Amino acid sequence: MVELKAAFPGDERVERALAGLHAASQSLRQATFELHPAVLEQVGLGAAVQQLAAYTEQRSGIEVGTDIDYPVRNEIDPIVFGAVRELLSNVVHHSGAQHASVTLGVTADRCVLNVVDDGVGFDSETMARRLGEGHIGLASHRTRAEAAGGEFVFLDAPVGTHICVEIPLKQGPVT
Repeated sequence: MVELKAAFPGDERVERALAGLHAASQSLRQATFELHPAVLEQVGLGAAVQQLAAYTEQRSGIEVGTDIDYPVRNEIDPIVFGAVRELLSNVVHHSGAQHASVTLGVTADRCVLNVVDDGVGFDSETMARRLGEGHIGLASHRTRAEAAGGEFVFLDAPVGTHICVEIPLKQGPVT
């Protein structure tokens, strides 16, 4: 493409193709981050969640506030990151929300994650129906949290959805 640009300077078709390749490259980098966040390994869960929230806000237009106080590294971090990724994806695709918030911290040797939005909300009947349709994202993350000794709870919210995930921190070095 660079050679084509040099051979045909100012050609609109070449410029569009280059712009498309650039956009595809950015999308691929973001998808790679979401599937395997290098930042999670490099600087930890807090920074990875912050980056994911910023990207979610940028691509969706939904304001995503964060309150992160997670100064540890723990072997449960990939489980928590996966839950945040799924929950923010659901906010974008299903909630109709204008605002969402992610809080992440440590309380009494437990990682505590809250994701709240001001969207349409849903109930257990909706969740059961979506599960029957093959949408297993939330159910699989709930299973992972419970397998790690934690909880994945839908809390009553006056508007929208509030999900709290609590998982005990594992003792010992991060593996």
